[in-house]
Amino acid sequence: MKNNRRIIILLVALLMVAVVALPVFAAEYLYKVTIYAGNMGTIDGGSSKVFTDLKPGDRVEFDPDSVTLTDPDYYVKGIRESGRDNSEVGLSSFEVTRDMDLVVAYGILGDPVEYTTKYQDKDGKELESDGSYVGNAGDKPVIAFKYIEGYQPQYYNLTGTLAKDKKNVFTFVYYKIETDEEETSGSSSSGNGTNPSAAGANTSLYVPFELGDLDVLEAAEDNAEAPAAPETEVKENPASASTYAVRSRERQESLTKQLILVISLGVVSLALITVLIVYAVRTYKRKA
Repeated sequence: MKNNRRIIILLVALLMVAVVALPVFAAEYLYKVTIYAGNMGTIDGGSSKVFTDLKPGDRVEFDPDSVTLTDPDYYVKGIRESGRDNSEVGLSSFEVTRDMDLVVAYGILGDPVEYTTKYQDKDGKELESDGSYVGNAGDKPVIAFKYIEGYQPQYYNLTGTLAKDKKNVFTFVYYKIETDEEETSGSSSSGNGTNPSAAGANTSLYVPFELGDLDVLEAAEDNAEAPAAPETEVKENPASASTYAVRSRERQESLTKQLILVISLGVVSLALITVLIVYAVRTYKRKA
């Protein structure tokens, strides 16, 4: 009798573990990205900025305007992974694939050069106010785009070598997200044009390039090798489209693995319940 009770207790315990573990294993793992300000400034008024509940494929943008310097002899170069050399500045806008600890990279002003960021559509219309920054001649900063509702940038990041003999302007070109349907009368008065989120609307989405190097682009223009800018229809970036396809396949594989795990746990739970029912029926018959 004691052995039977022990078996029942063990089976119930296994069933409870399976029931508790089921939603835990089925849930998608969410990432966290932390950007530390370092010793030369603060970020958003604190020592760090934390991005939580990030799904695979989400993007994080670093805004140098969020950093307040505590020493005027320094300037913000960008961000780097924790533990890396200060000269190894990474992308300021990046896709999240894992938990990350990043640090603001600083430089000492020696041969200061000002540079400007611009945000405009393909026709040259300003979409966001310009940004003004400073670096050293010879630096190659990596600058992130700014999110603008209803638009997609041509590049997520721009880079280029700073020099005193040129204007040092980083212009982000944006393409409007077009839809096949007009906005409803209730939302058209906002002046935002088409509404990409409208129910049933077919959205034409431009897939941005990850990084644009102005040194390479300007050299191509000087050699008259730059591709003509699209006038009406904006086509997808094939490289980015391929990356998106790979990412979509990886997500599908992840969902398949989660589904297999859920089914396996369900089968185990069902088997335990069946054993308990059979044992209970046999015990009842013996007593009867």
